[in-house]
Amino acid sequence: MTKYRVYGLRVNNQRTPITVTYPVTFTWKLISGKQKRYFLEISTDSDFTTLVLNIEKFTSNTKFVLKDKMLDWNTKYYVRVRSLNNKDELSEWSTVHTFELPVVEWSAKWIRPKKQNNPDHPFLTKYNFKTTAPIEKARLYITAQGVYQASLNGNRVGNDYFRPGFTDYNHRLQYQQYDITNLLQNENEIQVLVADGWFTGYYGWDQSKDKFGHRTALLAQLQIEYINGEKVTIGTNENWKFFDNPIQSADIYNGETIDYRVRNAIIGNGEMTVINYPNKKLVPQEGPSVHQITTLHPQKVLKSTPNETILDMGQNMVGWVRVKVHGNKGQKVITRYAEIMVKHKDFYTDNLRNAKAMDTYLLDDDTEVIEPHFTYHGFRYVQIKGLGYELNSEDVEGIVLSSKMQVTGSFKTDNEKLNRLEKISSGL
Repeated sequence: MTKYRVYGLRVNNQRTPITVTYPVTFTWKLISGKQKRYFLEISTDSDFTTLVLNIEKFTSNTKFVLKDKMLDWNTKYYVRVRSLNNKDELSEWSTVHTFELPVVEWSAKWIRPKKQNNPDHPFLTKYNFKTTAPIEKARLYITAQGVYQASLNGNRVGNDYFRPGFTDYNHRLQYQQYDITNLLQNENEIQVLVADGWFTGYYGWDQSKDKFGHRTALLAQLQIEYINGEKVTIGTNENWKFFDNPIQSADIYNGETIDYRVRNAIIGNGEMTVINYPNKKLVPQEGPSVHQITTLHPQKVLKSTPNETILDMGQNMVGWVRVKVHGNKGQKVITRYAEIMVKHKDFYTDNLRNAKAMDTYLLDDDTEVIEPHFTYHGFRYVQIKGLGYELNSEDVEGIVLSSKMQVTGSFKTDNEKLNRLEKISSGL
């Protein structure tokens, strides 16, 4: 007989939330029995010796909503639940989850390059700082007018894409919180790349630009708490510096152009400027982020010559291809994407209308891998041109992206095509 147990504890419908907002909703599922009573504990330590809330209710409802603002802001909490069924069988405690309720008093300023010859060129900004004592915890709060990618001491911050995500920026702009405690050193450098995204890039049926603004901008704030109790805030301001970077253009519809010969040299005197933007539009992230969920490999080589390779990834996917390459400085390599092949030999891209769906790379002597950062494509077939040698299909990976949602069900039939469709619909 299956043992009565609790599983699937969620906080605001998330498995591993970093931050949540009020009302805070806790839900869970049961195996082998009907609940008549539950016990839910919230603590500030993982051993649950410092309980903040100890909830006990007689109910079959596997849900508890905390509406009253009884928890402190910017505090890490641990939660667990156990259940008693109608046979008086008491389950073990559920898996422990953690969450925080963020409140950001923004001292950081919105910034962008003071002078940028090409506003469509994604900008890179950097800032150096030191820590002065052992760290208790550190958080990065960050958003952009555009899309961003942050790194700290050469390590990428987070593994999600296209942050802060798409919303109606006229009304709401999401920000993210990242735990950067383990990324900090004594001497630190934070770098942030900002590209057009939906904010200023081509978007919509009319494929026009600048629907929400004409230029991109960044807002970032680091909050560091030392073990001795001291707290330090570091925010974007005019002291951050503007650097060149290899990404020459990045657009969701048209793809990305990367010149690997370009190094991260300071632009002029590197001046950034502060701009005004209403922070009242800022809200914590709502909903799941976009993540890489799997990797696909080419199933067929449809064409292979020294100048052109066409590969069949075996299914429709969303993302891009990552290609191992070798070539000469200045050599141009182009990847194009399509969902359909005409007569199994010609790319069909009429359905893309004016979207180029093309990534262009200018190699340097040491370029080993090419892939974009701020675009994505829906495709099954990929064309790679300009390598000058016959590409080994094993050097190509399909990077599959999707919002990181929970799979709640699946099915299998005696029809293999239908099974395949079900699998693809799950992003796999």
